Amino acid sequence: MDFDSTHLHETLPRLLKAYWPPVLVGLLLLHFLANKFRSGLVSIPGPSLAAYTNFWRFRDTWRGTAHKSYRELHDHYGPLVRIGPNIVSVSDPEAIPIIYNIKTDFHKARATSDGTASAEVQKFIYKKKRVANLFSHIDPAVHRSKKRLFGNAYSLSSILEAEPGLISVTTLFMKSLRERSSKPIDLGEWLEYYTYDSIGEIALARRLGFLRNGGDIDGMIPLGAILSNYASVVSQKPILDWFGLANPLFPYLLPSIETKNGVLNLTIKTMEELGFSGPPENLKSCTGGDFLSHMARARAADPERYSSDDILIQTSATVFAATDTTAITLRAIIYYLLRNPLVLSRFTAELDAAEPLLSPVITYRESIDTLPYLQAVVKEAMRLHPAIGLPLERYVPAGGATIAGKFLPAGTTVGMSAWVVHRNPDIFTEPDAFVPERWIGSPPDQLKRMEKSMFQFGAGARSCVGKYVAQIQTSTLIPQLFREFDVQLEDKDKEWEVTARWFVQQVGLVVNLVPRRST
Repeated sequence: MDFDSTHLHETLPRLLKAYWPPVLVGLLLLHFLANKFRSGLVSIPGPSLAAYTNFWRFRDTWRGTAHKSYRELHDHYGPLVRIGPNIVSVSDPEAIPIIYNIKTDFHKARATSDGTASAEVQKFIYKKKRVANLFSHIDPAVHRSKKRLFGNAYSLSSILEAEPGLISVTTLFMKSLRERSSKPIDLGEWLEYYTYDSIGEIALARRLGFLRNGGDIDGMIPLGAILSNYASVVSQKPILDWFGLANPLFPYLLPSIETKNGVLNLTIKTMEELGFSGPPENLKSCTGGDFLSHMARARAADPERYSSDDILIQTSATVFAATDTTAITLRAIIYYLLRNPLVLSRFTAELDAAEPLLSPVITYRESIDTLPYLQAVVKEAMRLHPAIGLPLERYVPAGGATIAGKFLPAGTTVGMSAWVVHRNPDIFTEPDAFVPERWIGSPPDQLKRMEKSMFQFGAGARSCVGKYVAQIQTSTLIPQLFREFDVQLEDKDKEWEVTARWFVQQVGLVVNLVPRRST
């Protein structure tokens, strides 16, 4: 019998129309099965659903429980946990120098159908386009180039040049607290106001006005929360990004996402005042120690390397990122001090003993030289409550890699969470206890192992460039606060609320403040 192609052409559309539901179901089943039995990952344990689809990660991040659930998974399954079809969470501290090395052969993960886009999603909109900053650049060559451009402005010595501005913010912060010390105060909120104003001084040589206003300015806080939560949740199902910020029509459909970006607008205004909008020779002579003044001097010296747009994007990103992370760390230090009276007593004794050596507003160098126990307190708080709640994701390079005794094929996304690594009982005895003494009295070998396992700023070539910002603020604000006030929890039996998206935010640090000395 001859084959009748005309008859087939007429029949096939009718068959597809009649049977498309089972065909679609069959294709989906094949897709899920291919995910489940992916070569090299099928033997790695984890939640049953996670092997088939990234929905497990999406749901867990949406709930805000990743800081707890990832640790529970590793406690149950071991150092490697499959948390997505092509994604493995790693808890072994020995893997830190493998995954996060100086060579950066483990690159940041791009958005794929079965992967994630934690870096790519964390871009913001400028001139109707999504733009990348130092954190969100995926290409390692581009990142190296940008880091060479901006790295010096993030050095400890450079940031310390802005310390006079920080001292003025600290003075205003203490004055604001003193004026409100007659009744309970949400110190967690005020710490965020402090970080916005202090980062404004570090980045722009100007306060943003939060402390003066006693609250948010231009919706900066809610906008930052929206963008952070969006990035953390959408990165678990990257296809969703194309219905949001990645859609080229989005800036036109919702132009306020750019026009009402208070941090971006303030940075633009400051740059215009300095002459960035004109030719490099019109830049004002900047002698300040803030980030933007550093960049103005760099652009004036080499305008070909330093574009105004690059400087604008990186300066704005510095304000957004450093405010949340520093506020989270400051809250954690205070909360754990108040929850541990013996630690608080030892710290205040050290502070009182150092009083003759301290300026009216404590400087960074004074803190480092005279308050060693404080540094242990800060480090222990960062161990128990790192600011980032999700794994920092990387691609396994060509040729694959052996991690925690298991070979993982090239292209696998791997990541480590500080919330998991910092509670490894093989490294940190009593991992859930707040014990600053571990950083003072441990044997040298143990201290070295603990130091190598600290991951609050990441590691390797992509480690956080803003770590010195947090170091200076925690070293100066915390002792100044407890020098001026007896700080007491309003409700000693009530724990605060913690939600983990990209940042692990806390709510409920309500305290009573009793002045310790006259103004």
